[in-house]
Amino acid sequence: MEDNPLSLIKKDFIRSLIKDGRREDGRGFDDHRPLDIQVNYVSKAQGSARVRLGNTQVVAGVKVQLEKPYPDTPNRGNFMTSAELNPMASPNFEPGPPRIEAIELARVTDRSLRESGVIDFEALAWKPGENVWAVFVDLEILDYDGNLFDACSIAGLAAVLSAKLPATDPKSKEVVFADGKDRPLPVRVDNATFSVTSVKIGNSILVDPHLHEELICDTRLTIGLDPKGNMRAMQKGGYGSWTLDEVKETRRKSQALGLKVFEKIQKAVKTGHYKEEAPVATIRQK
Repeated sequence: MEDNPLSLIKKDFIRSLIKDGRREDGRGFDDHRPLDIQVNYVSKAQGSARVRLGNTQVVAGVKVQLEKPYPDTPNRGNFMTSAELNPMASPNFEPGPPRIEAIELARVTDRSLRESGVIDFEALAWKPGENVWAVFVDLEILDYDGNLFDACSIAGLAAVLSAKLPATDPKSKEVVFADGKDRPLPVRVDNATFSVTSVKIGNSILVDPHLHEELICDTRLTIGLDPKGNMRAMQKGGYGSWTLDEVKETRRKSQALGLKVFEKIQKAVKTGHYKEEAPVATIRQK
């Protein structure tokens, strides 16, 4: 995601640990970092979530308003995802036009949410051919310590699952629901999809890389899975390669981990907040 500032000594140290079957923060190769999900984090958004994945922190906000439908989909709602790499999140993030990394991050998150069918786009056609609900998911990176793909995917899904259709359109101020009550965004929870990212360092495969692991990895594989285990999206990064057996095994492990993470997302959406405490022995300073 950013230029590699690690010293040769630090790189060799991390690789040496991995060869011995250990990670810098004490996790197993298949373990996620502690997860903290808080929904309805932004009061003025139609849906929102703040996610901490280890030291990586992301906020997702959902805005919903009436728009003209796209010409090729007059009976379906509109959808768009954007991402901003906030300069305060990393010394290597700079203000200005979106970087290629932000564009890729938004596209991967968009693909998981759009192609999964978690949002019932046909139900968003308020007046088919004239006006449809447009759903905008904005991702704001607050603290970068590796694996933005999973953090943004989890935040985006939690924000969408908690989102509402506003009783009054925030753009035109038109009253949509006469009773003055917001409506839940039409979603299909069984199709909910988010990503699980793994990296390959040498011959070892590690899930949910923190920043140092991400910087020295040979290649990255991000897999979007729904609760049924169906693969909805895949994105490869880096210059290294994966064998077919490695992809199959990574998919299997991603599915097992994904089911556990999805339960945590559901708990957060239901109760408003889900938090895991980090074991003292595994806290790593960036």
